Amino acid sequence: MEKKNVATTLVLILSALVFTVIGSCFMNLVYADTKIVVSNPKVNVSSNVLVYDSKDENKTQIEYLKFSDSELGLKPVTGEQNSETKIPSTVTDKTGSEGLYSTIKVTAPAGLRITINNVKIESKEKKEDIEKERENLFVGIMDTEDGAKSLKEDETTLITEPLAVEDKEYTILFWLDSKAADILKGAKISFDINFVV
Repeated sequence: MEKKNVATTLVLILSALVFTVIGSCFMNLVYADTKIVVSNPKVNVSSNVLVYDSKDENKTQIEYLKFSDSELGLKPVTGEQNSETKIPSTVTDKTGSEGLYSTIKVTAPAGLRITINNVKIESKEKKEDIEKERENLFVGIMDTEDGAKSLKEDETTLITEPLAVEDKEYTILFWLDSKAADILKGAKISFDINFVV
């Protein structure tokens, strides 16, 4: 009798695992067409400027900013905007953030300006309609006053450091404004981030 119970239990467990795997695969296929994906931004630097991953003790220059993972893609944020930074409360550098984040360190001997350009949105929708949504794409630097900037312009300045910086840490955030339209579903977003003197 015990052998029958063990066999039944094993069959139930294996069946549950099979249904879970099939369900996950099905959900990934369903979400693939509606998932908003953000490519890791290309990093461009002036000479003598060093940008590296904050955890890299060797200080190796990076070519791309590595954003946190977002398995289900981005969705418009739901958090209230911070009055000083203008960054929503739900966009953080922690797991569960409604946005993406990347923490880097920068050394620049003669001041620094961090800018965003070359913004592209690949979509099946009309180009004119998609371009209007750029005002709902936001990049910001955590813990910086007025740190949130919309990407509606061809070039956006995130921050200007008038003096030299050495191994200064920045957490770059990316999110969709709560007003972002459904037209962005399935879009692939990319941009460059520049560290210039």
